[in-house]
Amino acid sequence: MAGDRPDALRRLYTRLIPEEGAVASLSDDARRHLRVLRLREGERVQLFDGRGGEATAVLVAGGARVLSRTRAPEGGALVLVQALPKGRKADDIVRMATELGARAIHFAVTERSVPRLDGERAMRRATRWATIAREAARQSERATVPEVLAPAPFAEVLARAPSSATRLVAWARGGEAHPAGEETWVAVGPEGGFSEQELRAFDEAGWARLALARHVLRVETAAAAALAILGRPCGRGEP
Repeated sequence: MAGDRPDALRRLYTRLIPEEGAVASLSDDARRHLRVLRLREGERVQLFDGRGGEATAVLVAGGARVLSRTRAPEGGALVLVQALPKGRKADDIVRMATELGARAIHFAVTERSVPRLDGERAMRRATRWATIAREAARQSERATVPEVLAPAPFAEVLARAPSSATRLVAWARGGEAHPAGEETWVAVGPEGGFSEQELRAFDEAGWARLALARHVLRVETAAAAALAILGRPCGRGEP
């Protein structure tokens, strides 16, 4: 994995990168990672805060002393609207979407979504996805961590997309190629696809149909393909 190359500084997450010379506190996950890697005081690491901030630091008692700070360049915003899939597929989608540069992931409960998460269950799942996204960002050497929103009704998620954004819905039966814009929202359906009523809602809201491949793709494959296609240089966000 890129983030685990022996010639690269190990990456650790911190909620806040302080000024140069100050000591950054490390999360429990970061401390556990240090123990696994057997890193000790005096060794250099790279910190990231999930919001574009990065720093070279040296491990000291109680945290990591910041030596120098940088900020990742901003790019176009790529947002995934993912119909809630079965089982643990959502975990894989969050991981791949993070690696492929999504700035946010909105899970939508659609007519053909089998899981029905609400209330506390939905929040627990969102917390899990946030952890997966943070770890995927660390491993892929990404400076930002995408926001992962708890599952919400289809109509509510649809209304979140601004009219100024490029809005696309992945469709295996008659879609076309579309370039990404400065902000691009792409929707991927559940097993069985979006219903006719949902597709009409997309059409009425001004979403265009996006072609991904010659053949029908699995949910998790479609999400990765859409983000990979739209994340190319014409509309790519953070590398």
